[in-house]
Amino acid sequence: MGRQIRFYLSDHDEDLLLRKLFSKMEGIRYIDDTIKTNRLSASSVLDAVPPLGEWKTRPKFYLCREADVGAIRLQKVRSRDYFYVDEHESNVVEFLRSYRESNSYHPGRVYYVAKFFKSDGMVVEKSLDFVRWAEKLFKVVRSCVKSQRIGLGYAGPDAAVNIAKGVRALDV
Repeated sequence: MGRQIRFYLSDHDEDLLLRKLFSKMEGIRYIDDTIKTNRLSASSVLDAVPPLGEWKTRPKFYLCREADVGAIRLQKVRSRDYFYVDEHESNVVEFLRSYRESNSYHPGRVYYVAKFFKSDGMVVEKSLDFVRWAEKLFKVVRSCVKSQRIGLGYAGPDAAVNIAKGVRALDV
């Protein structure tokens, strides 16, 4: 059971959103989605948005609090040589990038799990501190996209202008 905000963002909108998040959210950390070892390293946990050319190649990454980095759980991808962040067992917010392909925007989202069912049926709730932090992060995201409702999501200012000019907003 999680919460999400879907959005359509141009590269400019996304850059502004991420810079705003890193300026407003004290102790926020960026975690790459392609982790090569079963431990997070300094190169995969950053205290700022990576340079534009580096993070634009990643379709998904995570945001977390500095205090939660040590407790992030990683799972090995079967038959692959990398690991992924276990979103259920870790205090993270997933950032799935929106992108423009030809004359269409594909939606992105921010998403976090507040509580979940374990395999034995028990409900596990994340800490109230983490949920409050994630909701604060959502508030910053909403401030960047709030007034531009498009289909099942919201649009950043630049993407909204492009959509008004005929670029399609896909609901996939």
